[in-house]
Amino acid sequence: MAPRIPIFNMFGPSPVQPLEVHIDKVHACVKTLLPFFTAVLQGKWEEAKKHYQQTAKMEGEADTLKKDLRAQLHKDLFLPVPRSELLSMLMLQDRIANK
Repeated sequence: MAPRIPIFNMFGPSPVQPLEVHIDKVHACVKTLLPFFTAVLQGKWEEAKKHYQQTAKMEGEADTLKKDLRAQLHKDLFLPVPRSELLSMLMLQDRIANK
């Protein structure tokens, strides 16, 4: 006999807000590149190092958000869009931060 699962456990929270939070973090990460390259071109290595560390920290935070969102998207949930599409979008966003 199959286990009984309450119907409301099959619906999860909307994945849209976590995707928006993730892309906001990715955007913040990317915004640090211009000051980084400016400092490099001017030979300001300590300033460049500071921007590099800030970028690396934000990329790590984006990875944490990505992992949290993936954990929310288990296969048993009914979602407003296909799970594969959400994971594909998340992967694209993650690639931006990784670059």
